Formats: sequence, C-alpha cells, structure tokens
Amino acid sequence: MPSATYRLIWQALRQRRQITFSYHGLPRECCPVILGYAADGREVLFAYQFSGATSSKTKLPQWRCFYVEGIGDLRSRPGYWLEGTSHTQAQTCVYFVDVDVNVPDTLGADEPRPFGADALRPPRRA
Repeated sequence: MPSATYRLIWQALRQRRQITFSYHGLPRECCPVILGYAADGREVLFAYQFSGATSSKTKLPQWRCFYVEGIGDLRSRPGYWLEGTSHTQAQTCVYFVDVDVNVPDTLGADEPRPFGADALRPPRRA
C-alpha cells in the first residue's frame, strides 16, 4: 500500500495545492505534477520546485524528482499553481504513473494505486 506521505502528496496534486517539505535536510516548495513509482517500485514525485533550497548548483525554479521516502515535514497549502514556461525533456523518474495533474483520466481514482496495480500507466511522451 502507498505510504502516508504518498497519500498526502496524491491529495495535494489532485487539488492543485502547493507542497512544502524537507528533502535531504533542505526546505523545498513545489507544485506536485506527477506521482507514481520508479522502475524499482520506489514511490517517486516529479514536481516543479519554485522556492526553498537545492543541493545542486542549478538555480530555481526547476523541475525536480524526489523519492517519497526522503520527504519529511510535508504540508500542503493553497497558492499559485506553477509549472514553468516550458518543459522540453520528458521526465524519466516516474516509470509507472499513478496521477498526472495534466492527464485528466488519471485524476478520477478514489484512492492512490499501489505499485503493481493494473491501472498504473506509462508516462506520457512529448
């Protein structure tokens, strides 16, 4: 079954709510866009990080992948929905998509799907 953190992100994504959390000890502020599982079954989030800190040298805002197991102090909040002005490369971290904010038919489930569920789908391609 999906973790409690996964379930909270799932709800925030479906409601287009921003999330704040710590990851690798650093504060993050993001709009969650795609939630699902990596090829190895780990829960993973693809999000647009618009504020907070980052361990890489790239400047924010930026698209980011986060393993859910590393997320702590998770909160959701209302706010502007941000996805940047362009996204030219397909994301590669979510291999089995549970919910994608930009794909309406992934938004209708009553609850998060566990890894291995038949309803999980491959990521959309540009």
